[in-house]
Amino acid sequence: MTEPERPARGLVRRLALWIAFSTTVSLGVFAAVAYFVVILLEQAEPEAERDTPEMILHEAQSEVSKAMLIAGPIGLFLAVAGSAFAVRRALLPLDRVIQTATRITTRELDERLPVPTTHDEVRAVVIALNGLLARLEAGFSALDRFAADASHELRTPLTVLSTELEVMLQRPRTGPEWETSARICLDEARRLTVLVTALLDMARAGSAPSDASIELRTLVERGVGVIAARAETAGVRLIVAIDDDLNRVVRGDGDSLVSAFVNVLGNAVRYTQTRGEVRISSQAEGRDKILVHVDDNGPGIEASEQQRIFEPFVRGVAGRTSAESVGLGLTIARRLCEHNRATLIVDRSPYGGARFSFAFAALPQSRAEAAALLAT
Repeated sequence: MTEPERPARGLVRRLALWIAFSTTVSLGVFAAVAYFVVILLEQAEPEAERDTPEMILHEAQSEVSKAMLIAGPIGLFLAVAGSAFAVRRALLPLDRVIQTATRITTRELDERLPVPTTHDEVRAVVIALNGLLARLEAGFSALDRFAADASHELRTPLTVLSTELEVMLQRPRTGPEWETSARICLDEARRLTVLVTALLDMARAGSAPSDASIELRTLVERGVGVIAARAETAGVRLIVAIDDDLNRVVRGDGDSLVSAFVNVLGNAVRYTQTRGEVRISSQAEGRDKILVHVDDNGPGIEASEQQRIFEPFVRGVAGRTSAESVGLGLTIARRLCEHNRATLIVDRSPYGGARFSFAFAALPQSRAEAAALLAT
């Protein structure tokens, strides 16, 4: 590992040179002022006591030279030495921070930089860097958990496929037996396809733009249009209870927000019983915020699971028995919302199931006003 540069040494050297220069200039000004003061004092003496101009000049030069020869080197040395000592003492905590930071690797992110006891800029920088290390540690830990969970989810269908094919190849099989095995393999292949597609969607969610806008009516209609056939097949009725709010314009990329809305809406339809209802409603909060609720009358989400339901591969009690759920839909939905100035939370629905609430950043009422605001 290469040794990091030590900015403290360069800073001390530059500061010492600057102090030496400023001290030299100050002594020069002092000498010039003292020289002219001596001349003026000599000229202010009575005529009888006044020396000749040549004597005054010689006397002034002699006195100032002696003063400078004595005070100059002493003042310059004390100024430079004192400043260098003060700077080195002030930057000593920074040296310890550099040494500690050099040792920290991606596997040692739990280590923190030593916080100086002095309340200065160095302490503020160290505290900010420790906060950055804490966020990096959390991010790497989440990445490790995600890799482990993704590997587990991918291994299960691959294991089923391998086992089924190995069993079928052990001896000759009849046509119906091969058909049964093929159906099992096809189901697992479809599950793999759904999982890989969800992983790809989640990877793309981080690059969603957030400076566009979409009309709430368009967002709801597109989302309902995607889920309508699935809801009809499941015997679930979709109810849109939004009136004037449909004309509002919200910030965010339309395709991204529609994808988030579809994921939540599809999740609600999946866990709603036959002849059940999924209700979509809105609630305006001032001119700059609007809530869209998706309520179902399914089994709901336990309070202990509500904080973790948005983590990758985390499924509620009802979702653990569903072959269609891979535990990434809600993770993708929340990530898409976060990148479009929106939030997504879950709570208990007044209709008995779960309530997922979108909080969108709303623009002014008319699209013309919204377009003018976005243009600025």
